[in-house]
Amino acid sequence: MVRRHLSEPEVARIVTLVEEGYTYRAVGDRMGRHRVTTRPDDRAIIRHVRREPFVHSNIVAQNFPNRRQQQPERRQRVRNISSRRVRNRLGETGLRARHPNRVPILLTRHRRARSAYANEHRQWTLRQWGNVLFTDESRFSLHGNDRRPLVWRRPGERFRQNFVRPVAAYNGRSVMVWGGVSQTWKIPLVIIRENLTARRYIN
Repeated sequence: MVRRHLSEPEVARIVTLVEEGYTYRAVGDRMGRHRVTTRPDDRAIIRHVRREPFVHSNIVAQNFPNRRQQQPERRQRVRNISSRRVRNRLGETGLRARHPNRVPILLTRHRRARSAYANEHRQWTLRQWGNVLFTDESRFSLHGNDRRPLVWRRPGERFRQNFVRPVAAYNGRSVMVWGGVSQTWKIPLVIIRENLTARRYIN
């Protein structure tokens, strides 16, 4: 348990609260550390990450004093805040730092085509889907840095356009693994060491 030194005025206030009938828990709540940020401060932090969901909490903390330029007396009292405090304020509203989903770069016509395909087949039965072979590929990087950034989002926002990471064609030296499954069988994995062109995909 962490203990801290109490000043004489604080001790006197605690004694007064106890004599007035407050429980120890209530006294502790009243004597706890004051919240450093105000509600407007908290809203400013939230607006920052909603406008820039991929921003690092350190950047938000560093830029925080600049948001109080119109109130110099407030800026003197709150010189800075820590990145941990930023994360705590965001967490209070359900915002968590998550790895963004990687999605292909799609143009408007691509989205329309996918939506049309989904609507066309949404009434299919399990037997019909059982005749379909689902294929996909995955890349394993041999060199380079594949670290994914973090994005601030709330539950249910995983696939929203502002919170995903569009990826272009695979760059750098890597190995592509391709495979497929259906309802009753699967095909062996195929290792593709070169670029997967349309002709090579058909073959």
